[in-house]
Amino acid sequence: MKKTTLICTLILVSLLSGCASNNASQPVSSQDTSASLVTSSAPETTTESKVETPSETENPGDVSQSETSSENEAPKVFEPQMYQDKSFWEQFGDVSYDDKTISFKNDFDSLRLCKDESIGDEISERIVKQWKFSNIVDFPSGYFAIKDADKISNSKDFEEFEKNYLIDGKYYPTNPDYFGFTDMKGFYDKACELYTGFDYDNFTSFIPEYYAEVDGKLCVTSDRLGERGSDARSIDPLQAKLLLIYDGDNDDSIICIAANPVYDEITFKEIIDYKFCAYRYVKTDDGLRCKVKSTIAKFGTEDSFNCSNLYEL
Repeated sequence: MKKTTLICTLILVSLLSGCASNNASQPVSSQDTSASLVTSSAPETTTESKVETPSETENPGDVSQSETSSENEAPKVFEPQMYQDKSFWEQFGDVSYDDKTISFKNDFDSLRLCKDESIGDEISERIVKQWKFSNIVDFPSGYFAIKDADKISNSKDFEEFEKNYLIDGKYYPTNPDYFGFTDMKGFYDKACELYTGFDYDNFTSFIPEYYAEVDGKLCVTSDRLGERGSDARSIDPLQAKLLLIYDGDNDDSIICIAANPVYDEITFKEIIDYKFCAYRYVKTDDGLRCKVKSTIAKFGTEDSFNCSNLYEL
């Protein structure tokens, strides 16, 4: 009897070992890490920038296609890249700037597309930097933007904070670790690394009105403390397909149309729409700069291509 039990046990162990071996030998399904920006591919962070073309089996024109992503997980963030497939862009209608209207459906083939990869790389990098800078300037929470406000945890802390930091009953000094500068000149110098279209004398017209320089310090009005929210430095940059168009015969002026995918808020896998923003980049002695018309503080997307209220288009 003991011998029979031992034999059965050995057979059972052998079978289980075989199952484990078979399972271990199965290939692990890996997520697609293609850098393609076609909507059916998985987004990936990459420093490589190139003009993408769709494969024969992909349909980039369908904005409802899903991107591969782990369930209930936001998709990976990738840097914006040039994307020049006509079938994708023509579904969005017209773009308007400088009293001109271009139909992507009817005029796409006649557009002077910028295909210079080095320019595409620089604009891609600049859009990410603009996005991050704009989030900081138009900060969602004063608890990070205002000096030492992150230490406030109760009403007693607030009373002590107000007593020590409130200036002229109206302003709080900004957090230099958050902004990376301490006065209006530093603010201006940082903005000039990304934008053009203003000078120091009129710079305050291009930033939100809650900024002021008091006693040589960059400050914001006290009402900007608000509620504790997100740290803008931790907000990921936009994903975007970029179409770069030379402005007429001028190679020194490039219109950049950015299509930013909007994902289903539950699964974060399905693209349900695209929102757009548009920029004009001009060549300067210091390289490409985004030329602004009214403010540097709003990077946000718009439903319409006509973004003349944000940038000089």
